[in-house]
Amino acid sequence: MHEAIHAYFLSLVDLQYVDESYAIELQTDFPLLWNYYNERIGSDEEGVHHEEMAMNYINTISNALKELFGTRFDEQFYNDIAWGSLTGTDAFSMLDPAERNRIISVNDIEDENKSGAKGSLCE
Repeated sequence: MHEAIHAYFLSLVDLQYVDESYAIELQTDFPLLWNYYNERIGSDEEGVHHEEMAMNYINTISNALKELFGTRFDEQFYNDIAWGSLTGTDAFSMLDPAERNRIISVNDIEDENKSGAKGSLCE
């Protein structure tokens, strides 16, 4: 989900070079997002993407995971996993310290397939 959102962001920016009429339509439909990326994309493209995901896409990622895996896991688990790779963001640093620690721990257990991991190891 995370990588798909990166691709989505890049597609929004790339459209300005591919199809001018669609880019103009996109700018009309998403003016804040359009301006944000045109002003901020630069040497830290991934960081900008991660900040945007952390501020506005955690629920989207969490809901997509829930849609994929159903009631197999609880809501909190999906939310914690949605934060994976976004722990270096400003939005993450604003969370309560106990919440940050739980998210880091859950992601570490799953990433390393440690004891108590809920998911299965990807091969």
